[in-house]
Amino acid sequence: MENSAAQHGVKAEGVVATDVQNQRSNVESQVNDEKNTVISSGESSGKEYRDLQNEHDQGKKAFDDAQKAENERQKFYKNDFVISHDENIKQIKNDMSNRFNGKT
Repeated sequence: MENSAAQHGVKAEGVVATDVQNQRSNVESQVNDEKNTVISSGESSGKEYRDLQNEHDQGKKAFDDAQKAENERQKFYKNDFVISHDENIKQIKNDMSNRFNGKT
């Protein structure tokens, strides 16, 4: 009878328990491998995000510094131009006044 059962794919109780344990171990191993893969990819994504954030912060600081320097440069030229312009107007007024009053 055991031979007939074995021929039809029936396994002994101990063999079934061993097969189940082996399959369970294989599945647990696969799950652990996948879990480690997910954790690893999460860590690399987090690192990539932090690297991009740092790069963005450095770029923003460089831009802000350049913008500040450009604003200072323009302010200097603007003030220099305004002063020169005001001095020129004053000189023209003085020259006209002197000519009108006959001092030239």
